[in-house]
Amino acid sequence: MDPESLPAGGQTVQENQKDQTTTDTTADRLVLSALALMRKQGYHKTTLEDIADDVCLPLDKVTDCFATKADLCLQVLDRHNEHLSEIFSKTEEQSNPRQRLSSLIDSLVDEGESLVKYGCPITRLFLDLKNESPELEQAATALVNRRLEWITEQFRLMSFVDEAPDLAARLTGALYGVTLLSSAAGDETILRNQLNQLKSWIRSM
Repeated sequence: MDPESLPAGGQTVQENQKDQTTTDTTADRLVLSALALMRKQGYHKTTLEDIADDVCLPLDKVTDCFATKADLCLQVLDRHNEHLSEIFSKTEEQSNPRQRLSSLIDSLVDEGESLVKYGCPITRLFLDLKNESPELEQAATALVNRRLEWITEQFRLMSFVDEAPDLAARLTGALYGVTLLSSAAGDETILRNQLNQLKSWIRSM
C-alpha cells in the first residue's frame, strides 16, 4: 500500500474505523456503568476508579474517553434525557392528554422496584449537581424542567390554560413526594397506591 494513502499516524482507514468503534464501545460501557453507579450511590460517592473497576479497565483507559468525572456525568444526563424522550414518545400512542399523563405515571409504576430502592435518579442527580459546575447544574436543571414543561403542556391541552402551571407543579411535586416517601419506607405498595390515586385525580378532571 502506498504510504501516502495512509492517514496521519500511519493507519489505514479501516484501522482508524476499528479504533473508533472500539473507543465508542468503551465509552458506551463507561456511560452505562456511571449511570448505574450514580443511581446507586450518587455523583459525589462515585469515582472514576469505581467505574474503571466496574468495567474491568485500567483508569488510564477511562480517562482516555472522559478526562473528568464531570465529562462522564454530562453523558449520563444525556442518557436520562433520552430515557425521558422514550417515555414521552410512548405516551404519544395515547389519544388524549389525560391518557398521556396516566401513561407517564404508569412508567413510574413499571420502575417501582428501583425507585423504592434508589429513589428518582433525575432528582438525585439534580440535588447532587446543584452546587457543582455551571454546566452540570444547568444540564441537570434542564432535565427536571423538561418533565415539568411536558406535564404543563398536557394540562393546557386539557383546556386548563391558566391553571396548567399550577396543576403541573402540583402533580410533579406529588410524584417526587410519593417516590421519596416510598423509598424512605422501603415499600413499593405505597408507591403503587399513591400513583393510582394520582391517576384517579387526573381522570376526574
